[in-house]
Amino acid sequence: MATAVRQIRDDRVVRTAGGLIGSQIVIAVVSFAISLLSARVLGPTGRGELALYVLLAQVACVFCVLGAEQAYPAALTARPGVQQAGREVWRLVRWSTLLVVTAVASAIVIKNGATGNAWLLCLGFMLYVTGLVLLRVLTAASAAASSARRQLAVVVVWQLALLPVGGLLALLEVQSPGLWLCLFGATGVLPLAVVVFGRRAGRPQEQPGPDLSRARALGLRLIPATITNLLLLRAERFLIPWLASLAELGIYVVVATLTELIDLPMRYLLRAMAPDLADQIRTGRLRHRRILLIGLAYGVGGGSAVGVVVGIVLVPLFGAEYAGAVNLALPLGLAAGIYSFSRVGATICVAAHMPHLNTMMDLFGLVASVVGCLLLIPGHGATGATIATLVAYCLVAVVSVWCVRVVVRQIEARANHIDSPKGGPDSAAVRDKTSVSS
Repeated sequence: MATAVRQIRDDRVVRTAGGLIGSQIVIAVVSFAISLLSARVLGPTGRGELALYVLLAQVACVFCVLGAEQAYPAALTARPGVQQAGREVWRLVRWSTLLVVTAVASAIVIKNGATGNAWLLCLGFMLYVTGLVLLRVLTAASAAASSARRQLAVVVVWQLALLPVGGLLALLEVQSPGLWLCLFGATGVLPLAVVVFGRRAGRPQEQPGPDLSRARALGLRLIPATITNLLLLRAERFLIPWLASLAELGIYVVVATLTELIDLPMRYLLRAMAPDLADQIRTGRLRHRRILLIGLAYGVGGGSAVGVVVGIVLVPLFGAEYAGAVNLALPLGLAAGIYSFSRVGATICVAAHMPHLNTMMDLFGLVASVVGCLLLIPGHGATGATIATLVAYCLVAVVSVWCVRVVVRQIEARANHIDSPKGGPDSAAVRDKTSVSS
């Protein structure tokens, strides 16, 4: 019976992960095409400016969500439907989304003045952030419900609308980053909103359950880890324009965007596994060694392979302007793969409701990244940022393995406490037996 239940769970995880990964592959392919078109039309400087606003939107999205997409699947004790889960996750993030989008959009208008370009950037930013938030809400709901078919369908519709509009902007040689930003957001908001907020006729509105309160509490505890992870992933992109130039940022972002694709399969496999990992931790049967070994092999092997491929296709696809970025491909690919391996430990820590370990592992990497960037970017530009990123992610991976060991020890201690009568005559013998078996 236990074997049959495990097989059912494994099949469900594989199907859910397959749907999530499939939707991200569609997004990645279209994003690559849009990135190629925008890079050829805007050039490194214009692409760097667009990348800066996209980065700002991604940062704002993180502050809108604040760990809810990780907390909700990990806090569940029952499986909701996709739409119920989507509305519950939206309840967790709606007020933070309204506050963050309003504040940052206002800052964009104030900084650029009340000009047509400023209002265009403001509109594009609001649409893009809203689309990113809704996509994260739907991803969390799909992982919680162990069903990603709706997400895959809506993403296909979204990207099929995005691609021809991007081709039209490239054909017209539109030089405005604001229009490109509006393109990124406008085509995704409507289909995502329909899936997240739509309700089948005749089905009553669900009331928030106890899982929502647990998810909210865990999400609040994840805020420091979320902010630290955001800074770890994006610190060098803020430092490159300050310490070097927008052109260096444009070169770096083109390569990093491609190599980061290696993280997608591992990330969404772990999202799909989050509810089952939480169940394993609650029952004291965490199977962590296999996951770590698979993650390590995938990260190192897959990251290196992606780096080699990106280095080969970079100049033919993006033009001779990006020839200086070829040497960045392999180290950035390896860095992205090693980072994806570190997320195995991060997911286990969230499932164990120990988010302080997530904060610690990413804080080590953040300090290493910032110090490396400050030392290397002024003299080496994007190459210096690449070296700093690789070293930082390696450090994060090492600390993540140690954090998994901390979780395992806590599970073992809890099992010993339950199995051994407090103060009983056999407690020492049971502890010795457990220690030997470990």
